[in-house]
Amino acid sequence: MDMEERRIRKLEMIQGIINRMASNSFLLKGWAVTMAAGILAININAMTVGLYLLIYLSILLFWSLDTYYLKLERLYRKLYENSLTEEAVTFDLQLPAAVACDRTTFVQSFVSKTEMGFYIPITALVTLVVLFI
Repeated sequence: MDMEERRIRKLEMIQGIINRMASNSFLLKGWAVTMAAGILAININAMTVGLYLLIYLSILLFWSLDTYYLKLERLYRKLYENSLTEEAVTFDLQLPAAVACDRTTFVQSFVSKTEMGFYIPITALVTLVVLFI
């Protein structure tokens, strides 16, 4: 196998990992909505403070797990970029260190547009339901 074929295979491997991270993120968002809606629908007449806290805790847990996958996805994208220009192609998938300017830290991923744009409205909707029921 020549150098270019090795590079293509490595990039395909990394792209497959990135696709799995994105798929996991999509599934987590679906489960977060299902969990919040399910708890609200089943217990709408008998809601207690504990059930409200369970909803908020589940949203926070799904948000955190989704953030973890986004962080990994960003790190693998960085690895992909680094692999495009590496001299000797190795199949080492060691992730680069998280650098603040690369938006690859957990906190930067947690407050990203995609995460906040999804989980803040869910939290707001649950809060509205709680306040008006």
